Amino acid sequence: CSLSVSGQEQIPTLQELVNRKQFAAVVMRAGSLTPADSADYATMSAIGQAYEGLLQYKDAYVCYSHCYQMDTTSYDALSSVARMAMNMGKAAVAQECFQKILQNDSTDFFANYQLGRLYAQLGDYENAIQRFDVLRNQDTTVVNPVIYRNIADCYMKMNSIGAATICYFQAYDVNRE
Repeated sequence: CSLSVSGQEQIPTLQELVNRKQFAAVVMRAGSLTPADSADYATMSAIGQAYEGLLQYKDAYVCYSHCYQMDTTSYDALSSVARMAMNMGKAAVAQECFQKILQNDSTDFFANYQLGRLYAQLGDYENAIQRFDVLRNQDTTVVNPVIYRNIADCYMKMNSIGAATICYFQAYDVNRE
């Protein structure tokens, strides 16, 4: 007994398309969604991911913000809003989002690192160093050369050549490439 399965091709979900990096296909399908679909967190998140994958940060920001409004407890939505805000130059929004994340978990690597980068971009090198120090001190068994390089860059901007040299050397000692 054989079953005919031709013509019964399964249509991939939006998230499956995102996972395959077929962002344009997601955005094209998003145009045919109904207003009720905007109430579905998974749908809006997948569309936001597709816009982000296409570097359309404004549209991704709108989708992620909508997701966060649907679920204000979602770490993923809040960190996505923060990431897009940072990419769009909305420093105050990004800072507020990262600080909300850190209120829940002061050791969150992503939020500390991104907030440190944001402070450095804004020229607030002392706060940037504080954020990077949190990461440097979290696991003293692992020396992360990227963290040391970022701290050194901040010290250089502050004209603290000695402190910068020490941090650059520590980064170099761990990763000579």
